[in-house]
Amino acid sequence: MRIYCTCLLFYFSFSLGLQGQIPSMDNLDIKEFTFFYKDSIKNEVTFGNYEPTGILSTNDNSLIVSTQFSISFPNQYKMPDQHKIVASEAYTKEYFEEQKIYRQKSHVSSGSIFKLNSQRKKIWETFFKEKRVVRIKLLSDSTILAVGEDVSMNLFWMAKLDQEGQILFEKQYKFKRQPNIENIETDSLNNVYLLLSTERLNLISVSKIYGKRKIHFFKETENESDLYLVKISSKGRMVWKKAIDNRKNYMTYGYDLLLKKNIYITSRYEGFEKLKGVENIDEGRMLYKLDRNGNIIDKSQIDNKRLLLIDNQLYLTTFEHEDSLVLYKHSKSLDYLPFRTILLKDMKKIWIQKALSGKEFNYIVGTHHHNLGCLLIELNKQSQAIGYWKNSENNLPSFVDAILTRDNSVIIVAREYSKPNKEMNKSVNSVKIYEIEKD
Repeated sequence: MRIYCTCLLFYFSFSLGLQGQIPSMDNLDIKEFTFFYKDSIKNEVTFGNYEPTGILSTNDNSLIVSTQFSISFPNQYKMPDQHKIVASEAYTKEYFEEQKIYRQKSHVSSGSIFKLNSQRKKIWETFFKEKRVVRIKLLSDSTILAVGEDVSMNLFWMAKLDQEGQILFEKQYKFKRQPNIENIETDSLNNVYLLLSTERLNLISVSKIYGKRKIHFFKETENESDLYLVKISSKGRMVWKKAIDNRKNYMTYGYDLLLKKNIYITSRYEGFEKLKGVENIDEGRMLYKLDRNGNIIDKSQIDNKRLLLIDNQLYLTTFEHEDSLVLYKHSKSLDYLPFRTILLKDMKKIWIQKALSGKEFNYIVGTHHHNLGCLLIELNKQSQAIGYWKNSENNLPSFVDAILTRDNSVIIVAREYSKPNKEMNKSVNSVKIYEIEKD
């Protein structure tokens, strides 16, 4: 069994049947892989920021990784010799040719998808100029679905690639103001469900009277964001869009998106609620249950919780916590009852991000030092914690994504901030993968 990770440490006990100290996952052969983005002009190598956004596993044990990256070059903005008397002598053909190369190779906020073979060597990489890749999915026909945001923040886009990295189709979508992709899911027919937050600018007008004239000034603005669920067909056509939370004076962000017979969404909101003429801060988390047409059936308040799917069973778990992890099992409607309590010691703030269901074991993954490091909890089929693993305290990358392979291995990809080599004084973001082989 193999586990690819960036992960954590703890001790547990259970409220349902007391459990002693959980052992670490022993007999592990750990391999580390780090990938930097670099390019060169005139034999001068420059490193950029390379941040993973997702990971997939194929049938042949290859890995597909999505990224967003940026790079600029030291002499990119160097002006020509200003002491030249004639402009034509300063702005030469060579100068403009060099600037053309800089424009081609520099990236403000671009995206890419690359494939690693079973030896973790990069086979190919497909780039999306000034379009960052936010999420990827493997479809039922083995094509790769990529969704992302344009650097202008005025649209989002979707593309499909084959296993050789060739783009089969790419389409852009204009949607409200500044759409942000929060999560995606696909169904058995390869329809795509997108959870989007969209920014809305709320203008605050102020009126003043000058003599007999009343003049309106828009002197203040407030940012608001709404939450939408969008369905796009396998052919790329937008089927419908449904507002999940579009209250005025609120900022709303999406988290979990799960598909079963119904659709389940979790979100976080913050805003102001006026009570008796006084504005009070209103914030919290919500769980929504929708039918497959995007209509809200039920909703419930879930403070500080995330939604997990383990062995096709819905669970809620505490999202941000310091010393315990509580699993709440779905009973009826949107009712969730406490099912299992795991006590964690010697941890900073723990954030739970995802659950994975395997043939013999299940896993809960997250971070153990606020948004740094990674937490991997191994569970048996009765949801009892039986082991843990964490990365070194001296190196705390940020957890990004985790998956299970066909042979029941775990893969976790993380973002690491480090120096590409000892000669460099500058640290950059890179793609970090830990490969852990369990005997």
